[in-house]
Amino acid sequence: MADERLTDQTPVTTPEDNFWMHVVDPSVTVENPAGDSFKMTREDFIGNYYKTQIISNVSTPQVIDWALGPTWYYVQLADITFTESNTPPSGFGKTITVYILGAFTPTLPVGWTVKSGVYSPVELNQYVVEWVTAGVVWVNIHQ
Repeated sequence: MADERLTDQTPVTTPEDNFWMHVVDPSVTVENPAGDSFKMTREDFIGNYYKTQIISNVSTPQVIDWALGPTWYYVQLADITFTESNTPPSGFGKTITVYILGAFTPTLPVGWTVKSGVYSPVELNQYVVEWVTAGVVWVNIHQ
């Protein structure tokens, strides 16, 4: 069997370095009967390790940025209203985990539907948030 390893192992880290992947989705045939195509980054395609976003002692509205990573940890000092940004593109799903601690009331982003569990003001709360598709975001709360 021939050696099939890539000879050029220079790290690529930006779209300018051909970091984009061309993907064909045969289940979507709006533009092409063989499947629509689009570009996405390697991180979006296979995932990557991310640093946990730790935000302690918060008392102001917070934005959960889906692109910054899958794990968020908040310590509330007051009632907090959460919003979101950089949600997954149409047709893609993603799951993030949000931990919230504090004897205050969190208000979840518009469109998030709690399917199970309730917030506990005396325990660390784990919110497993699944973006199923645009307009369908399910949340399960655990302690």
